[in-house]
Amino acid sequence: MLGLAAKPEDDDGQAIRSQNYAAGAKAAASAKQSIVSAEPTACLLLTNMFDPKFVDLNKDPEFFIDIKDHVYSTCQNWGRVEKILIDEDSAGFVWVKFSGQRAVEAASEAVKTLD
Repeated sequence: MLGLAAKPEDDDGQAIRSQNYAAGAKAAASAKQSIVSAEPTACLLLTNMFDPKFVDLNKDPEFFIDIKDHVYSTCQNWGRVEKILIDEDSAGFVWVKFSGQRAVEAASEAVKTLD
């Protein structure tokens, strides 16, 4: 015997919400697992390197150039720096790409001692 499906006007959306919740929970678990099992990279994310509220490029047009130069000269202590990317629209995020994983590990350990 076939069950009767609810008429669209009688459906309050609960079935769809339940399906979306289950799918979202499964996707979140999968994403968490993939993050945990991710391979190490040669990139390091530095946070809180500047406060965007206080960046005024009219007064200091070389602000981000100065940040990049400072990060470069400091990070060279741990290995060859291939690239630096400053996310100007972030809360102070600066990405550093080193030539290898060992430099990232050394830089990470050094940064931990600053906290």
